[in-house]
Amino acid sequence: SSFEIKSSVLKNKDAYQYSNNNIFRNCMNLKEIKITGNMTTIPAYMFSGADYLESVNIPSSVTNIGTHAFNGCVQLKNVNIPNNVNAIGSYAFYNCKSLTDMEIPSNVKTLYEGCLAYCTLLESVTIKNPDIEFEDDVFTNDSLLTLHCYKDSTAVTYAKENGINFDTSLGERPAKLNGLSKASDGNWYFYKDNEVDGSYTGLAQYGGSWWYVKDGKLDFSATTLCKYNGTWWYVSGGRVNFKATGLCKYNGTWFYVNSGKVNFKATGL
Repeated sequence: SSFEIKSSVLKNKDAYQYSNNNIFRNCMNLKEIKITGNMTTIPAYMFSGADYLESVNIPSSVTNIGTHAFNGCVQLKNVNIPNNVNAIGSYAFYNCKSLTDMEIPSNVKTLYEGCLAYCTLLESVTIKNPDIEFEDDVFTNDSLLTLHCYKDSTAVTYAKENGINFDTSLGERPAKLNGLSKASDGNWYFYKDNEVDGSYTGLAQYGGSWWYVKDGKLDFSATTLCKYNGTWWYVSGGRVNFKATGLCKYNGTWFYVNSGKVNFKATGL
């Protein structure tokens, strides 16, 4: 049978966490799962032992796949790992004997212990992060497996050390992403060495304009003053407005702005 999960029904008092670990554990007749809404985590053991589960549609909002989440789903053939996923827990797909291929997105930093162990039909794993880390026994019984990697990547090193077939079909290592870039969720983020820098609040340049970033995310709604390299600038609609001249209120005080820049020396009406 098929089942649609609306993530809102799984929320507990913290809107960003989900309880109900084990909720579909050992459901013997479950064949297809579609998850809708803004779910961020597939909880630990959620589908573990669902022997006849064949297909799972994971939404792009998911960032974490919990430990043992699909452990023992021996009929699971089709599962998409969204680009926003940054963690695949230990034994998450352990003993998924019908899986034949998987793409690991670039946001995943570590493949944890046993996460794809005993997937005996697994033939192809594409690893999009050239610096991904591997814990012990990520793959076992992997005689059919080929890792598709970037040149000079940690995946190449891991494959050589563990006797796993590999190729470098992804080509040269991509340059590290720094500055503003649009993510697959449609939002713009500020990156530092390929990772969203959630600690950054300030201005960043892109496409000939300067943009306002708050907590690592471009804020198109911002109208404020922002300090950059010792100078305060007027931001409107998320962008520095170099044509703005007039007064702007900031933290309860009015400041005079001339050509987008606060003029602390101005005197007069």
